[in-house]
Amino acid sequence: MKKKKIKKKKEFNVKGYIFGALRKIWRWHPVRRQILALAKVNGCNLVGDWFACAKCDQIFPKKQVQVDHIKPVIDPAAGFTTWDSVIEAMLNVTLDDVQILCFDCHRLKTNTENELRRKYGTGHTSRRK
Repeated sequence: MKKKKIKKKKEFNVKGYIFGALRKIWRWHPVRRQILALAKVNGCNLVGDWFACAKCDQIFPKKQVQVDHIKPVIDPAAGFTTWDSVIEAMLNVTLDDVQILCFDCHRLKTNTENELRRKYGTGHTSRRK
């Protein structure tokens, strides 16, 4: 008789869980909705909602753009400090603090921030592909 392999339970990642919850809150944030409305390209003959990327000035469908915090939520030089600072940086924003970026421009910005995190030895440093 074969023994069943017992799967080792993954350790509960509190930090990841809280970040996920904050991202969910951010999806419904009034400023996020306002910047999407402002970046919407009107008058183009394309079906659906299209948005202009703040970096490359090309237009993309809604599924290919992201609302980006211009100043990183977690400073690459300082790394994670407190939940209060994360919540403040993520949710206490104005239209001047966010921009619409296409996936490629957002990936380049994120990778640059992660390079700084590696340089300073702070925080999350995975590379997005």
